[in-house]
Amino acid sequence: MIGLASAWDCDEKELAAMAGEWGFALHEELGRDAAHRLGGSPEADLLIKAAVARGAFELVSTSLLHACFEDPELIDEIFWDEDEALEMRHALERERIRLQRVAREEARDCVPPPASAPAFSEEPPF
Repeated sequence: MIGLASAWDCDEKELAAMAGEWGFALHEELGRDAAHRLGGSPEADLLIKAAVARGAFELVSTSLLHACFEDPELIDEIFWDEDEALEMRHALERERIRLQRVAREEARDCVPPPASAPAFSEEPPF
């Protein structure tokens, strides 16, 4: 692990670099096996949650996905076998959708209550 506990202390560029480094390390570990990449990694979730808090979801998720899987523009050049290329594209898209779900849930948790909602210290209006 590359110091993910410090992800909350990073700015957007540092967080994207951290995501890229972690994704590349996983890429090297798993090789060409797209089916086993991410799919619920707590490290990826933490990076995405930290990115949402900084408004850097696109930058960090792109860095992570490109490093862990491949640049989508290069998949056909890297995987000459059509089945392997298709498997990699599907794995990448599944993970992109999963990361977007993590980001939406984190964003929902970060949204302050509307101004019209009573504060906890106020008496209920009834």
